[in-house]
Amino acid sequence: GRRVSATHSISGSGGGEEDTPRWTRLQLRGTAPSARAGHCVTAAGPYVVVFGGHGDDGWLVKQQVYYDDMHCIDRETGRWRRLNPAAAVAPPAGGAVTPAPRAFHTMTPVGDRVLLFGGFTGAEALNDTWWLHLDEDEVVAGLVNHGGGEVGGGGGAGGVATPSPGGGGSVG
Repeated sequence: GRRVSATHSISGSGGGEEDTPRWTRLQLRGTAPSARAGHCVTAAGPYVVVFGGHGDDGWLVKQQVYYDDMHCIDRETGRWRRLNPAAAVAPPAGGAVTPAPRAFHTMTPVGDRVLLFGGFTGAEALNDTWWLHLDEDEVVAGLVNHGGGEVGGGGGAGGVATPSPGGGGSVG
């Protein structure tokens, strides 16, 4: 099938006749990411961040390509920007500096950071965990890898669970 690289927004809460949800195609400046599927999009401060996904490449023979690129929409200017995040700290011995190309991962905003977990490379499931730190002044991104265990990663949905008062656990 045909891949489309378009951005839409939805407004309205569906609470009444005058507030019926409706889609609006956004006309954004700058260069949008290539058409893709299996990517993640999340809001982080004044930005909407897009990471990863997969698409088709090749002229004579189509092949699956997995992306590790990161883009953001500045919600104040309506402009796409490509981000080239650097590692915020030195990676662990033998560890990656940035997340591997992937699709079907999760990204969840937590405070002023974004948590990325898991995904699929086309050959294997991942269970690595990364923090994305965004510097709002210059849209500078930094990544911290928290590694992965032995359990296979997943993807396809995301969310944040907030522990009840008196409960244990935290993210961050």
